Amino acid sequence: PQARRLTSIPTLGFHMSLAKATIFAFYLPLVASAPTSRFLQASTQSQKDVAEAKPKSARGRVKVVTDMGFDDWGAFAVLHAAGLGPEAALATGGMMEESFAYNFSVLLSSWGLETQVFQGSDSCWSPPCISTSFIEDDWHYPSKELDIFNTSALPERERTSPRISAVSLDTAGFWEAGTCTEKYTLLILSPQADIAKALDSEAAGVAKCIEEVVVSGGFFVGSEEGKVFEHDQTTFANTMGHRLPNFTLSADDHDAELNVVLDAPAAHSVVERFVSLGVTVTFVPIEVEGVDRIGKEQILNSGDNYSIALQSNLSSTRIAQLWDSAKRSQNSSMLGRLACIHKSAGDVATLDMDAIVATYLSNRELFQFRSSFVHVDASSGIENLCVGQLRGCFNTEVATAFNASSWFDAVLRPSVVGA
Repeated sequence: PQARRLTSIPTLGFHMSLAKATIFAFYLPLVASAPTSRFLQASTQSQKDVAEAKPKSARGRVKVVTDMGFDDWGAFAVLHAAGLGPEAALATGGMMEESFAYNFSVLLSSWGLETQVFQGSDSCWSPPCISTSFIEDDWHYPSKELDIFNTSALPERERTSPRISAVSLDTAGFWEAGTCTEKYTLLILSPQADIAKALDSEAAGVAKCIEEVVVSGGFFVGSEEGKVFEHDQTTFANTMGHRLPNFTLSADDHDAELNVVLDAPAAHSVVERFVSLGVTVTFVPIEVEGVDRIGKEQILNSGDNYSIALQSNLSSTRIAQLWDSAKRSQNSSMLGRLACIHKSAGDVATLDMDAIVATYLSNRELFQFRSSFVHVDASSGIENLCVGQLRGCFNTEVATAFNASSWFDAVLRPSVVGA
């Protein structure tokens, strides 16, 4: 059974509106403790590359399913800077437990986002669940994020002033199954149990309201980027072992990605059902979104000998330049603050991974894609690119490359200086 260890008391002054199933809470600075496969044949499909993708910046509605980790913060900041602030976020268990939704709502509203936060669940779709206690016990991730939230994440004007957080428990309102008047893009930055549960309830109605599903994560070890991890050991270190039959994760392998492997049956079911219902599914896998992507790119472009230290140092330098630009411009923004908070090597990755994936919604021209049939193994969580339309393989768009240098120069820097 799944064991969650994070304990926090983020709010005082609870008031529940039963009619709207919304909990309102006053945020105060916290005093809290947080003890808190066997493989298919991997291959690259020889299909048409989308080398000159058209920019996809004219998006209307955006909704996000998030486990509220540091890179999720970056994703919301990137979307906000692009004028695509999500109208709704479903907070689900993963890197953080779902109760962090109250703090997350405060974080977003303090930087001017008008995102309605919904609280999802902390359970998997198909028990028995994989224990996620290692996220706190071994990585200390939730307690670290809670500490940074309390000390560094909010605008200075907000750190001592109470702020009301409104989190809805009515998750049906997030999905609008069959009742929407305009479709939305669904951005998935988390494990997918809550999405699978929504599809169980009303798959056709949910799909009817979604224009495109964009999935952050997954790992296609047989892809071109997936084969060159000798040039990206920081990302390699952030991959996971596949799920074993005893519902633990392999400690000896790096062949899966966290969002998928924590609930492999849900990940398989979600892509299968959306594709079967005619919804476009787009993957930006970890080998493309990456950790310290800018450092890796600079090493490859320069021809220097690769080392993890060099990749980390180059990435840290570029992030520091962003933060310096934000300070000199005196432009107070969420994106600028996250440049200050960011630490390389995946430690506090506010401007890696999900932040890169969110950029797809405003700057698709920075990516390259390939139409590919993909297989998501419902038992192990291992993903592969299929040779042709085999049974259990689903037609999707898969990102194959990302231009991190242009991202920094043309997107991030102008955003943090307010240009």
